[in-house]
Amino acid sequence: MLASIIIPVLNEGDRLASLIGHLRQIPRLPHEHFEVIVVDGGSRDASPDIATTLADQVVHSSPGRALQMNKGAEHATGDVLVFLHADSMPPRDLFEQCSTLCHSTKAWSFSAVRLDDTAIAFRVIEWFMNMRSMLSGIATGDQMISVKAGTFRRLKGYASIALMEDIELSKRLKKESRPIFFKTPVVCSARKWRKHGVIRTVVMMWLLRAAYFSGVKPERLHAIYYA
Repeated sequence: MLASIIIPVLNEGDRLASLIGHLRQIPRLPHEHFEVIVVDGGSRDASPDIATTLADQVVHSSPGRALQMNKGAEHATGDVLVFLHADSMPPRDLFEQCSTLCHSTKAWSFSAVRLDDTAIAFRVIEWFMNMRSMLSGIATGDQMISVKAGTFRRLKGYASIALMEDIELSKRLKKESRPIFFKTPVVCSARKWRKHGVIRTVVMMWLLRAAYFSGVKPERLHAIYYA
């Protein structure tokens, strides 16, 4: 089994080296192999140089996570495609998860999430995020969505939309199978909560999700989110 780990980046030079270093240290099962594909969306920092030194492949793309992840998938050779945000740290059993997915009848998987802040508010946020995704079968990109390569390509990958590409893909993947939910968490950055405030960020994210499911265009949601 070969896992392709696809990391979309935009000005993530301060995190990229530690992330790829972490990936290289994760134990693998016998005969397992993996490749790290960094997809740069036009970074103005040292991200491309760092990626060139440490990744197996560096691919350049127009900015936008959906576009970048699809571009990475075009270059991937793995049986399982792992979509990993640059501000996340995957669990030590990452490759066991990939092997489980590869040998199962399921088409895809995602993991629980843990935020990298010790404040009790973040434990509450995590609990709601994990319960919601486990019950609904709808994942966010923070949860390290992994898909069998054949399924991903047959479904033509992520929709080229400005926001909510993870939810849109989850909805299509659910028609293929229920996901495998791995309880070992991905550790994700809490920087957006710290930057904008916990309550404001939680309310904004729930409102954006509600608006998306109500039919508001992703481009409009993107403009609101990044206003």
